[in-house]
Amino acid sequence: MSEAHHESIIPQPNYEKTPLRLTRRGKIALGAAAAIAGGLTVFGVAKAYDILHPDYGYSQKTVLEVADSGDTEWSIANHIDGVGDKIPTIEAVEYVRTLNPGLEDGLQAGEGVIRPKKVIVIDNNNHAG
Repeated sequence: MSEAHHESIIPQPNYEKTPLRLTRRGKIALGAAAAIAGGLTVFGVAKAYDILHPDYGYSQKTVLEVADSGDTEWSIANHIDGVGDKIPTIEAVEYVRTLNPGLEDGLQAGEGVIRPKKVIVIDNNNHAG
């Protein structure tokens, strides 16, 4: 008895490059996905802006600080609770200048400077913090 040995030939797939063609439904789905991605990007940028530029104000309580030798507008502004970690010092300096006209001319030892006691940051849920 002889055995018959048969090899089967498996046809190889044809991998020709064909251009991608989208159906009408595919185009709609792709457009919707792009719109959602664009919306999320805009939302993310807006959220990042809110984090980097919070809404804030200053307490109504003020302090009359007497300047020591070597004090500057910046050092006085840095004494406001929350300056530096909640808002940039430059913004507090500008506010201190509005409370003390003529401060730009220089700060002298013994001069009184009015400044707010603290920064009040308003979070996205409109809670003061």
